[in-house]
Amino acid sequence: NAQNGSEAGSGGGYGGLGGNSDIATGGMGYGSITEPADIGSGGGSSGPVSGGAGAGRLKITVTGDAVINGDIASNGVNGGYSTVNYNGYWRAMAGGGGAGGSIYLVVDGEISGTGNISANGGGVSGKAGGGGGGRIAIYYGSNNFSGNMTAYAGGISPQAGGAGTIYLKSALQTYGDLVIGNNNVNGALTKIMDGKYSFDNIEIKSGASINVSSI
Repeated sequence: NAQNGSEAGSGGGYGGLGGNSDIATGGMGYGSITEPADIGSGGGSSGPVSGGAGAGRLKITVTGDAVINGDIASNGVNGGYSTVNYNGYWRAMAGGGGAGGSIYLVVDGEISGTGNISANGGGVSGKAGGGGGGRIAIYYGSNNFSGNMTAYAGGISPQAGGAGTIYLKSALQTYGDLVIGNNNVNGALTKIMDGKYSFDNIEIKSGASINVSSI
């Protein structure tokens, strides 16, 4: 859903909108916050320079405890960049970043460890738009995880994508928590699809902004 550009493509969208390039509008947001099952959209191309691929989807169900000391990742690919002879002129061309994908993790017992869980958008060079962040949802009996959970957008201000969403729900909670953060980068908006939502807590931080059609 990103757009191609003559010198720079825009970013692909998913949980967060794709970042705009200098002339092309970033990709749209879509998908469920609480049961993410979509893939991220790819970034737009620029002439022969391709945008980054969107990330895939991953669902893991664990009976018992889960210790995560490595990486669980569904990250968008960085957009391409090259100086090419295009229609007789040398131009610096950049592809948009691919959007992060989805991670859906269900742990019956305790989740712990010091690893990384990420659904980040792909980065870019030049005037291209960064990929939007993906969507992460984690259900657990208890939480002792001290690692990082991120659904950051790719790119830098003002052409970064929008932050993705992280939904966390313990067995003791009624509704769960929604966390949206963008690593202190101001970019595009995070998409909240039309519908009725209930959360125990909502945290919007570090450069993130949300898009809702009604409240």
